[in-house]
Amino acid sequence: MRSPTSPTAIQLREIPPEGLRRAYDLSGEFAAGALEGTEVTPEGSQVAAELELHKSGVEVLARGRITGRLSVLCSRCVGAATVALDSPVQVLFLPRGAQERGAAEGEDVDQPDVVHYLDDEIDIGETLREELLLALPIAPLCNEACKGLCARCGKDLNEGPCDCPEESQDDRWSSLRNVKLD
Repeated sequence: MRSPTSPTAIQLREIPPEGLRRAYDLSGEFAAGALEGTEVTPEGSQVAAELELHKSGVEVLARGRITGRLSVLCSRCVGAATVALDSPVQVLFLPRGAQERGAAEGEDVDQPDVVHYLDDEIDIGETLREELLLALPIAPLCNEACKGLCARCGKDLNEGPCDCPEESQDDRWSSLRNVKLD
């Protein structure tokens, strides 16, 4: 018996010759599941995806964008930060066992933008989750001028200087102070 169809599943027969537009709200429950284990706070994040799907025979090309705002931790001061998200999505869906056009017979086609589907249904839920994770910023900042934390005491330097003594210079490197680089 077949499992119930997911809200992100699309039957191939639903895609008309002129294409199919779909919009998805990826906030809330979807974001909580997709962003689990990351530095993103799903409750304060608003994410959406807009896709246009075009079918050519058994191939389905999905193009669009994932946009929104994410509540994250600043990579310098570990404070709250909000970052804008605007990432293109382009995925080719092929039936399982089919090769991408132009691939040589027997050649392993292992490309991240090719997803295989079973039967006459594609489910873009996992693809949207992967694309959302790929769109996350590597080192988000609360602002460009963030000073971060003191390496010794951990004080947030955005709130002012800490009371740590100035670092003494390591004399082993003193001869390099006079080196001129052109």
